[in-house]
Amino acid sequence: SDVTPVQKVVQLLENMKDKGVKEMEAEQVQFTEFKQFCDMTLAEKKKSISDASDKLESLQADIESSAAEAERLTGEIAGHATDIETASAEKANATSIREKERTDFLAALKDYTESIDAIRRAVKGLKEEDKKTALVQLTRARGSKLLPSSAADSIDAYLNRNAPTATKSSLVMQQVKSDNSGAQEPKTYEFQSGGVISMLESLEEKFVDERVSLEKEEQAKRHAFEKLSQSLETKLTQSKKEQQDKSQFKAKKLQSKATAEGDLEETKTEKASDVKYSTDLE
Repeated sequence: SDVTPVQKVVQLLENMKDKGVKEMEAEQVQFTEFKQFCDMTLAEKKKSISDASDKLESLQADIESSAAEAERLTGEIAGHATDIETASAEKANATSIREKERTDFLAALKDYTESIDAIRRAVKGLKEEDKKTALVQLTRARGSKLLPSSAADSIDAYLNRNAPTATKSSLVMQQVKSDNSGAQEPKTYEFQSGGVISMLESLEEKFVDERVSLEKEEQAKRHAFEKLSQSLETKLTQSKKEQQDKSQFKAKKLQSKATAEGDLEETKTEKASDVKYSTDLE
């Protein structure tokens, strides 16, 4: 009853004012706190976005570098494959040639050895007047592909003169003995064979020298082949090792590229999310 209506209105307005002031102060505190949160968060997102941009550039560079390195290694690996193929073909060809040379050498060596042996036996038979042995060995020697035509003709002439069996030879010798009636036996056989012996001894010496030269040539060819073979084998081993090492390195580069591409997509997604969040927060 002591309070007038005006006073009641004033009291009500003052209460409303106090309430409004309190609510405004609370909102100011809340806004300050939220603004502080926004500023801090935006700063963090800005740094995160900047870091993501740098990371994207780095990842893109890594991807390009790995791709370029893989491409380079692909070319070098192909080059090693060509080297291996070429060296293998060269080695196979050299081996084939060496085998043929060895076969030809053995055949020639056999011819020389058999010819020398036949000539020696023929000379021995002629000197010992063992006509049967001499004729057999001369026939063997005549079959050699190594005889010069002049020597072959001389042997042919001798064989033609002495082609009949030793029986005829003995009859001739007996006739010579009877005609000389006790005189010293003429050396008919020696007279007929002397030129052949001289020729055969010359041929033997010639064939021996040629056989020595043939063996030296074979030794030189074998040494050259072994040297070439070792060089090609070293090249093959080195090329195969480099091919294997580079293949492994290429695989690592491709794996690194794939990993970087995965990180790139993930970083792009994270950056886009941070950009959107920052825009919304602002």
